[in-house]
Amino acid sequence: MQPVHQSFLISESQAARRRGPGVHSESLTDREGNPTKTHPRAWLTAASLLASTLAVGAAQAQTTPAGRLLASNCFQCHGTNGKGPGFEKLAGRSAKEIYEKLVSFASGKEGNGLMAKHAMGYTDAQMQSLSAWLATQK
Repeated sequence: MQPVHQSFLISESQAARRRGPGVHSESLTDREGNPTKTHPRAWLTAASLLASTLAVGAAQAQTTPAGRLLASNCFQCHGTNGKGPGFEKLAGRSAKEIYEKLVSFASGKEGNGLMAKHAMGYTDAQMQSLSAWLATQK
């Protein structure tokens, strides 16, 4: 074990100066007078920040249509809205047609190309969700 250098040790008054005005060592205790490591307001701030983050995340999750995030994998060839500059236009096709094509790719019936690799990475529910999203695009 290495020796502790005196430069790392500070007195309580030095610690109080570093904490700043208005924050005293006695405010860093719980109701019973036991020392705490964080200020009680820090817990309140952290809790309120967490609650607001969860609320915003829940609101965003509710407003993002199912399948929209999955479509981000399609952007280079088909675009996220199914109207990309590359390959087949998927926007407006029936969800059943898109889903059946994805299942065909995933099973290997359409070969071993890039679309097969993408389709194999989706669950059945994800393929249905993606198909429904692309079918709603016009």
